[in-house]
Amino acid sequence: MDLAAERYGVGVRATVISLCGVFGIFTVPTGRLPVTVLLVVVTTAACAVRWWGLRRLPAGVRMGLDATAVAVPGLGQPLMGPQGVNIWVMVILGIAVITFQYEWATRPAIGLGLAALTLATYGVGYGLAAPALGPSPFWVAARQTAECALARVSYLIVRAKARAADRATEREAAGRREASVAAARRAAGRAYLATLHDTASATLLMVSLGGARDWSWLPRRAHRDLEALSAVPGHEAGRVDLAELLGEVAKGAAEPDAVRAVRVSARIDGPLMMPAGAALAILHGVGAALDNVVRHAEVDEADLRAGRDASGTVTVELTDRGRGFLPAAVSVQRRGISGSVVGRMEAIGGRGEVDSRPGEGTRVRWEWPTTPTEATPPGEAPAAAAPPERVTPEPGPDGRTAFRQIHGRLVRGVRWALLLVALTVQVGLCLPQFLAHLGSYHPPSAPVVAYGVLGAVAVFTAGLLASGRDVSGWPRWCGVGLVLGASALCAVTVGADQRLREGDWAFGLVGWHGLYLLFGLSVTAIGVFLGAQIVLTAIPVALTGMPDVARLATMGMFALSVCGFQFTVGVLARLLRRSAETAGSAAAREEELRTREAIEERMHLDHEKRYATLLRTTVPLLAGLAHGSLDPRDGQVRHRCALEAARMRRLFAEADEVPDRLVHELRACIDVAERAGVTVGLAVRGARRDVPQDIRRKLADPVAAVLAAGPAEARVTVVRTGSRVRVSVVGDGTAEPDGVAVKETSPVAVSRTADGEKVWVEAVWEPAPAAG
Repeated sequence: MDLAAERYGVGVRATVISLCGVFGIFTVPTGRLPVTVLLVVVTTAACAVRWWGLRRLPAGVRMGLDATAVAVPGLGQPLMGPQGVNIWVMVILGIAVITFQYEWATRPAIGLGLAALTLATYGVGYGLAAPALGPSPFWVAARQTAECALARVSYLIVRAKARAADRATEREAAGRREASVAAARRAAGRAYLATLHDTASATLLMVSLGGARDWSWLPRRAHRDLEALSAVPGHEAGRVDLAELLGEVAKGAAEPDAVRAVRVSARIDGPLMMPAGAALAILHGVGAALDNVVRHAEVDEADLRAGRDASGTVTVELTDRGRGFLPAAVSVQRRGISGSVVGRMEAIGGRGEVDSRPGEGTRVRWEWPTTPTEATPPGEAPAAAAPPERVTPEPGPDGRTAFRQIHGRLVRGVRWALLLVALTVQVGLCLPQFLAHLGSYHPPSAPVVAYGVLGAVAVFTAGLLASGRDVSGWPRWCGVGLVLGASALCAVTVGADQRLREGDWAFGLVGWHGLYLLFGLSVTAIGVFLGAQIVLTAIPVALTGMPDVARLATMGMFALSVCGFQFTVGVLARLLRRSAETAGSAAAREEELRTREAIEERMHLDHEKRYATLLRTTVPLLAGLAHGSLDPRDGQVRHRCALEAARMRRLFAEADEVPDRLVHELRACIDVAERAGVTVGLAVRGARRDVPQDIRRKLADPVAAVLAAGPAEARVTVVRTGSRVRVSVVGDGTAEPDGVAVKETSPVAVSRTADGEKVWVEAVWEPAPAAG
């Protein structure tokens, strides 16, 4: 914003000084023309070099050029004669006093010092020239001092709004970043749970079920499970050929020692290049579906088809002719469909579905919508993009959001500043002129009406801004109509001798009222408004007779100094838009980078936390099975595997959105025991209440341990009262349950009692009483 303000100030000053210099040449006597031209050339050259060296020249050189641009015309007034030529000098120095506050916005002392130098050189030159006509130098100094203060205050208002926009944008970005991180963590958590379900959970569950079987496949599978569990999130980046991966699955199923005893008939139309994350999700889903064929379909073969459809979407289908099932009747505790097939694809933006009926087999389908670049056949280059137009590039979706936020607040800040300028000019500068020249209007009531209308429009607009509403629609255009009406009324009723002079106070005021109404629209809209104001003023001048050249030049300078400067404020709107676009794009890029970093950091920490938990129980089991140190035929090993499988099922249940989380997670532990042939009863008493996750784990772990010990029958009871939550389990058999640590202290007290062939374990949580 500071660079835009400096560019704006230098550009406005250079333009106004150059044009006013041309007008000023027509106001001097012929004998003074050469020296006047020389002064105009030197002043214009200083402004041109200043523009060229906007950020190329040192600050000292730029300050010297600014001082030259005001000292030369100010002190050169005596050389141009006393015939009122100080009018054009007054105009260009008045513009300089204002623009210095924008050019040196970050160094206000220099801006104020140059403004003081401007007033001093004008006063000295005026005194030496001793013109017969012209406004009092004291009145000029007072007016320009007020304009200088207004310029500085308006900049401070806009800067405050810009900083507020930055803070608000950062707050909103932080909120979006937190939401993105949370969504990424949830997606990563779902993917992790799906991987855990397809690897360690399935392996340990199969070991826990035991039975006379060939375990030669187990070491290799345990090794694969360990690799899958230790993989760091982010390995899915890049692109792979899904056809090649699925081909390996089909080959692996045909090996003699294959994990899955099923023949796969594959027809894969490759290559199928796609994002690695999506390919791995489909690959893992196919593996889980093949496991289901082995366990549930009661057939030993399946058909695998993969390719692209007409739209370029990658489709994979696995079909078997087994016994089939009703997907809607599957328990929520069974996660092969919901987690490994459907949930995994939904987490990455794909689609998975299962179609099955009893006696009719099962069809599992995966779909991945492919972008045009991904769908390009191998060996062919993507279509060349059209050459970009030479326009200001629009920010991306996130950049446009940031741009709208920043630009909206900047426009609001500038509108407040313009409204302040309009009210200050109307009350502080125009009111004395209005009262002093009231008799120059015919009738005198006309300027009173116009003054009141302008004040009413300003007050109404201030009310809109203060209430948080925008100045648009009918309030804007009604205000523009009233302002132009007041301008026309004053232009028609003011005396001919006061047109575009001190008595014509409305000419310089109307533009400021139009600016705060129209700011934010195109430069054309502001130009049309100011042009209409000039036309309304010029018509009475033309009807009463054309003045001489010197008078026309003076009137032209007056109109240029007022309307020209006001028009450049519209240019400022364009500069602010570009600044907002740049800031919005930069904010979007920064937000994207910071979001990516936050996601990677949190996902890495989550992964380390999960793996640290697995290191205590799951990893030792898998490592022992992989290296042969643990025998899957050993009852104690199967017991440990059953306990860990139950804990994993409870972990899966924690991710579900259900009303009663505690009972839901206990049912997950019970499901594992029931698969092993244990008859389990569940009784729940008391109203549902919220229990923290870590407490639910401590309440469920003893239950999982007793059920994993392999009793023939067990009963789980949950009793909830206002002061405590009790979870108990009673099981038969003489097996000693592992994983039951007796605790008599909070937050969860665990007790164990053995009576013959019965074992009773109870976990009790007594929450701390609420404060107050």
